[in-house]
Amino acid sequence: QMSEPLTEVLLCDARIVKLNVGGTRFMTTYSTLAAHGKNALTAMLDNVNSGRVTSTVDESGYLFIDRCGTTFYGVLDYLRSGIIIPPNGITRQQLMIELDYFSINIVEEFHDTPGGERVRKDRESIRESLSESIKKNE
Repeated sequence: QMSEPLTEVLLCDARIVKLNVGGTRFMTTYSTLAAHGKNALTAMLDNVNSGRVTSTVDESGYLFIDRCGTTFYGVLDYLRSGIIIPPNGITRQQLMIELDYFSINIVEEFHDTPGGERVRKDRESIRESLSESIKKNE
């Protein structure tokens, strides 16, 4: 019974997607979520839509994702605009980690913005810190 509203939403012509991320509700389209290629969000929706997996849906039919809603504003803004702008109270590194968590392809050269070089340096810094952490834990 709880998956019916989600199925109806995902199968309508507009492909409107309703997400509840950590208690914050978002409405977007499937095409926005896939704007930078397939990712963990589109894979999750494809799997739920095909019936291969079930997922938690809240009382209003929003697909629940147990992540930080504030950070997700930045994820969705990136998918919409192609520009990385962290929401208030969220660091660039937190947003970069969240984009990576959702396997979102970051196309840094897509927009030649003043922050483009900073984005590349941020990604290099995150990769270095993660590789150092991995080496320490081996």
